[in-house]
Amino acid sequence: MKRLRAQIKFLLIFLFFCLPSFSVHVTPGFGKTHFIVGADSAELIRRKKVSRLQHSLEIPEKADRIIQVFFAPDDDTRAILLNLIDCEKEKICFTAYLLTDEEIAKALLSAHNRGVNVEIVADKFCCRGKYGKVRMLRNAGMNVLVYRSYQKKGSKLSDIMHNKFVVFHNNLLGRSIVWTGSLNFTHSARLRNQENVLLIDDPAVVAKYLNQFEILKERSVLFDTLFAYSKADKKINARGVLAKLEGLGAQA
Repeated sequence: MKRLRAQIKFLLIFLFFCLPSFSVHVTPGFGKTHFIVGADSAELIRRKKVSRLQHSLEIPEKADRIIQVFFAPDDDTRAILLNLIDCEKEKICFTAYLLTDEEIAKALLSAHNRGVNVEIVADKFCCRGKYGKVRMLRNAGMNVLVYRSYQKKGSKLSDIMHNKFVVFHNNLLGRSIVWTGSLNFTHSARLRNQENVLLIDDPAVVAKYLNQFEILKERSVLFDTLFAYSKADKKINARGVLAKLEGLGAQA
């Protein structure tokens, strides 16, 4: 008992003399570069991806313009596109003649699930093939339109929508960026064909592409009006679509 009392007395004396001078040293940058319990880990991961992408593309923090050119199969075009999709914070306007690459489909689905508004205008051929991913993206709740030209007497417009451009609304350096070129969103295009991609943030160019996207939407119809769903398809949720995409990945 005497020993216990002595230990308590010592503890009280220590607290009395040492506690007032106790302090925690916090560096000025804490909270910006350090992990904080309860912070939005998804946002921290996104910031790291943005930083890595800027570094890989050699884009300085205060760049006046973003103008990059890539060639397939020499450049890893898919990795660049996936990173751009992951970095987007607001909206993606996506046009596709062909979309069979499951990794790109999963990235679009992931963006949709985190609240990014993803709009797709696709060629009808893009929606039919065995390995096409558009149907599953529509099943996950994305806004998908299928191009159909006006069938007016004397019209020379075909039903082919051969665009493959993407407009990102809030991306690198907080800017809107256009991805455009000859590259289809397929394995063959990026690995076997000779293709080109242009990445540009010029406001006039971005505005032109956004206007054309709206024109394409006006010339299109809802996916649902052209392609019927089975009851099983309607029950597929976003998580189920991801699992299905991973299962079909080796086939595309």
